[in-house]
Amino acid sequence: MNKISQLLLKAVLLPAPLYTKMGVHMPHLKAILTSKLIMDDRRPNSIRQVQQNKNEKAVSNATLGTMFIALLTGLFFLLAFMFGNSYATSLTFYFSFYIFMLAGILISDFTTVLIDVRDNYILLPKPVNDKTIVVSRLLHIVVHLSKVVLPMSIPGIITVFVQKGIGGALLMVPLFILATLLTIFVINAVYLLILKITTPAKFQSIITYFQIFFAVLIFASYQVVPRMIERSAMQNIDVSSYSFIWLLPSYWFGEAWESLYTLTFTASTVAYIAAAFFVPAIAIWAVVKIFAPTFTQKLAQINAGSSEQLTKQPIKTKVEKKSFAEKLASVLTAKGAERAGFLFTWKMMSRNRDFKIKVYPSIGYLFVYFFIFFFRGSNRNFDSFTDPERMRPLFIGIIYFSTLLLITALQHIVISEKWKASWIWHLAPLQAPGKILNGSITAALTMFFLPLAILISFISVSLWGVAILPNLFMGMCAQLFICVVLSKIMVRKLPFSSPPVGANSGGNFLRTILFLFIAGSAGALHYFLFNYNYILLVAGAVLLAISYLLIQQTKKTTWLELNMNYNN
Repeated sequence: MNKISQLLLKAVLLPAPLYTKMGVHMPHLKAILTSKLIMDDRRPNSIRQVQQNKNEKAVSNATLGTMFIALLTGLFFLLAFMFGNSYATSLTFYFSFYIFMLAGILISDFTTVLIDVRDNYILLPKPVNDKTIVVSRLLHIVVHLSKVVLPMSIPGIITVFVQKGIGGALLMVPLFILATLLTIFVINAVYLLILKITTPAKFQSIITYFQIFFAVLIFASYQVVPRMIERSAMQNIDVSSYSFIWLLPSYWFGEAWESLYTLTFTASTVAYIAAAFFVPAIAIWAVVKIFAPTFTQKLAQINAGSSEQLTKQPIKTKVEKKSFAEKLASVLTAKGAERAGFLFTWKMMSRNRDFKIKVYPSIGYLFVYFFIFFFRGSNRNFDSFTDPERMRPLFIGIIYFSTLLLITALQHIVISEKWKASWIWHLAPLQAPGKILNGSITAALTMFFLPLAILISFISVSLWGVAILPNLFMGMCAQLFICVVLSKIMVRKLPFSSPPVGANSGGNFLRTILFLFIAGSAGALHYFLFNYNYILLVAGAVLLAISYLLIQQTKKTTWLELNMNYNN
């Protein structure tokens, strides 16, 4: 356990006499909390989970990483003090950022702590009383919240201290506590709403997609918001002039601070102070008295949901229709091992949570970059978009930069947390594993290359007409060629058969440089050949033929070559 977790543990255990009077067994409480905090240090946060490459070493200081990210987020909130002609307006923006980001972080990171009831299997059979278990869970939640709230709020408190003195900084402390309590209420309400409209078995899947959305939102905020800020306009904004602003809790906190700091009270400011202090208190009372029992029942259903669904499913006697993946496989792959590799990889990419968290955010990153490329100029109009010559750099950049998504997918189709289950491949009576590899690569290209190619083609033809088709053909063939070449380098093992730790060791930097060099060189060459349609058609056909030959070569991969890749 790191030093920060030790300090927080000592802090929450200070009221030991009070806990003892409540019937809590202190040695048991300390042992449970110590174990939970050690496990927290080994659980990566959601931002780390969506990184493209895993660290070679096992996670051991996830708490420090979480607090560092929270601190950076708190520093980002300081942009709010650039907004508005009054401090109440600046704090309205500040607390809006705080509540929104805290809610996102709690949903993405805190969910693993909140819905993890596996400790019941260990604690309930042991001689640990119910009060000790309940208090340990509550204190664990307090410690986990502190790791996020403290570093996130410190930059704001220091800024107010520098600008307004010790009095203004002290006023921020209770407002942060109240804003945190209100956010907890919102999270509980969202969880219960999700559990009400969907099954408990799908709850974690929805949270996974929220984690992906939140990661993309963080990236988009970092890229887009600074570009959209017009400092002169934002400095003169006054949020009180908007009629709906009184509905925002962040406005209550901003007005409450302004009124208490200046000691000027009106009927409206008193109402905002009352709302800032009493609404969070009432909300937490509702969480404890109303939401908590219902939520506990729903948590129990999350673990039982999957097994209950399996037992309740009727036996199907009718022949099922082919799924979309099976129809694609029947067209794109040959019967047997190649089709099996395609379907297995397709279903794993669609269902595996770890794969989705690592790869799916790249789709959002692409759209963010597209938005920046299209609207980064202040003098852009629709006529400039329809001129292919003026948009040549943008067209080339979109096609060759989007290859990054395909490389990310190829890089992770060999990695799995449950890699030991890949023993099934070695039991199959296959003379050579190359067809499985080819089916796996085909599945990745179909899921990530085909939709992207269709989207880019539709937009390009809509804007520039059929005259863009030779360039489009060349770009797609070059993109396919790059992916096939790099799949020869990256996909050298059976699908989802390698552990995350060490799966990418030693070659990530070189592979990234290789990708940038190949994609950049192809894009530069395409840029200079943009107006030579016949050359583009011939070059695209040559790349397509080479890609086909490389695919056929992949099918011939032997077990000896595969075993050499595992041993390296």
